[in-house]
Amino acid sequence: MREARGSTATLVVALVPIAAVVLAACSSGGPTSDTSAPGNASSGDTDGGADPGTASSSSGDGSSGSGAPSGDCAVQQIAPAESGGCAARIVTPRVCELVDLSGGGTYELAWTTDGTGCETPWKVCLGGSPLSDPNSRCVELSTDVNAGITRTGGVVNMTASDFDGLTSADGVYHLLVASFYGSHLGSLGFRVKR
Repeated sequence: MREARGSTATLVVALVPIAAVVLAACSSGGPTSDTSAPGNASSGDTDGGADPGTASSSSGDGSSGSGAPSGDCAVQQIAPAESGGCAARIVTPRVCELVDLSGGGTYELAWTTDGTGCETPWKVCLGGSPLSDPNSRCVELSTDVNAGITRTGGVVNMTASDFDGLTSADGVYHLLVASFYGSHLGSLGFRVKR
């Protein structure tokens, strides 16, 4: 678990469905079965060190508290939709990482464009499993350097309350970070302990 920095903002997810972001860049707007890795390097807490492209499930605690989750967190539910030369790469969490938010804990959600400036506000979306409009929501984050949000990326703290109202049948949650115009590198699956 990453320790939260004092200067980062806290992510408070608004009740806006994920389709509002996805439809801006995708014609289908629905989940896909694309199994390509979501535009980030593989390290950190993954399924027992397994390659994220082949991991199928992880022992550990999902959010439901009903045993080990059985979902495939490595399957990218929303395919990339890059446009305008700007797409954010999610740095943390990693594919299939177990994010521990129990006991009031926080976790740094971080993304970068590797130096390319993007139009803000950023759209940060969380979704449950199965991923659907009623089981997802997004927040818009404007440039605020003091809060950790710039045109080239950002860092915000996630808490357990950011997942209130989202459900996961298999212990997997999905994250998407998109630029103002909806360009993104697809969703990333991870697990949450609350």
